[in-house]
Amino acid sequence: MSDIESRSKSATARYNVIVADKMKIDAEHEARKRALRSVIEECRKAGFNPDTIADEIKKMKEVISVKLDLFEADLASAEDQIRPMMKDIE
Repeated sequence: MSDIESRSKSATARYNVIVADKMKIDAEHEARKRALRSVIEECRKAGFNPDTIADEIKKMKEVISVKLDLFEADLASAEDQIRPMMKDIE
């Protein structure tokens, strides 16, 4: 086999690998687009705007943090009130 034939065969094999890889990439890209559309639809059904979801999550975390602070303060107050009573029982 001549050098040109050998190089041509090698180049064709490499081309075929690239074509196969591109087909795999295209298929994965389509699958990921479908998954993204599904997540976007799920967000909308749950009442969230997918375009502002990061801001909404941040706001919700802030609300949860404030409520948790209040709950912890209430717990500390309850513990302070119960502590003397528990000393009497023990």
